[in-house]
Amino acid sequence: MPAALCLLAVAALASADTPAAAQLHIPLDEFGSYVDANGIYTIIGNVKNGHDRTIAPILVLSVQDDSDTHTQTLIHNGIPAGAELPFKVKLPGVSAGATLLEPEVYPGRALGSSPDIRVVYDETLVIHPDGHLTGYVINAGNHAVEDPAIWAVVHGAEGPLDVARNTHPLGIVAPGQTVQFSMYPDPAVSDTVTYYSCFAPSDNSVFVIKADRNGQAYDLRYESGSWLYRPVFSADGTEVTIQSTNSYPFETFANLEIPPVTREEAFAVYLDGQGVEFIQSIDEMGMWHLAFNIPKHSQPVIKVRGFEDGPLLPPLVPPYLREDAARWAGGLIPDDDLLEDLRLLADRSMMPYGPEGDPLLPRWLEPLMGWYGAGLIPDDQFLAALSYLSYHGIIRLG
Repeated sequence: MPAALCLLAVAALASADTPAAAQLHIPLDEFGSYVDANGIYTIIGNVKNGHDRTIAPILVLSVQDDSDTHTQTLIHNGIPAGAELPFKVKLPGVSAGATLLEPEVYPGRALGSSPDIRVVYDETLVIHPDGHLTGYVINAGNHAVEDPAIWAVVHGAEGPLDVARNTHPLGIVAPGQTVQFSMYPDPAVSDTVTYYSCFAPSDNSVFVIKADRNGQAYDLRYESGSWLYRPVFSADGTEVTIQSTNSYPFETFANLEIPPVTREEAFAVYLDGQGVEFIQSIDEMGMWHLAFNIPKHSQPVIKVRGFEDGPLLPPLVPPYLREDAARWAGGLIPDDDLLEDLRLLADRSMMPYGPEGDPLLPRWLEPLMGWYGAGLIPDDQFLAALSYLSYHGIIRLG
């Protein structure tokens, strides 16, 4: 069922001509909560983008539980202009009787485009007896997409039950390629599933869990089929423990992003005290990533060791810039999209503004952007080249 026909949104259509409907927002009649199979308070909703371009919103979701207010921040996926995208957030430690507060939605980074991944609506889209769904998606765009997320609203006979997303990474999906996906509702509602709707492909969402390390604020970000929460650093600050919950009957993954102190850290990952295999990598912003698996039907305590003393290092180049540079060099996005990326770098003092003038990106920059997009030029050399060109007015950012 196409998103435009999403039955979850029917009640909101009556107010479609109001000013609020033209903005980025979560309709309150598409916003709710339930307690999952593990007794964890779960918030579901649907974000609508009334702007004229793709937006990656920031959601601030809160509940009042007696005298305590619990809040979760979600950096959601890019939502195309005029489209919508469901979300789900869990708040461990919140009682079933907590009061769900009105959500806050802020426009995050404006994106030039979103992945053109489409669900195949035919007999291969199947709901199984246990309530889970399988189907296929196709990359209808002209560039490869890495690990797209597929979202949907799960319905019962009396209304929305849950929000689900694909349970396993889809890998790199080439243009024209078709791949299979599956998604499961929470076990607490799986017996009453009647249909899925509002299928919405997107990039992966990033959750933020905040921690304190000897008075220093740490924002730990993660992507996962599981839920991570309650990060606590040891007294000496060398390790952090994180609670996790995987409600599903299959192994899932976790990708934990850690701000660096030296970019020379060597981490170790443990689940319930046992060392596990993991992959440690560093992204284009200079942030550490630890990728590992979490067993099915489990609530392991994650422990990460290897933190070092010192102030956090600033990020390098935002990860989206490499892709946008390659796409601009290939003529796939307009000048304005790449200019916006470069202005953000200048605003963060990562490169200076040049002399004032009309924005200009000469096409002879294509080799530089293409080489950087292909990983042939490191971040520091790329920034140095941009700084020189901007400072001397060869490129103008306005």
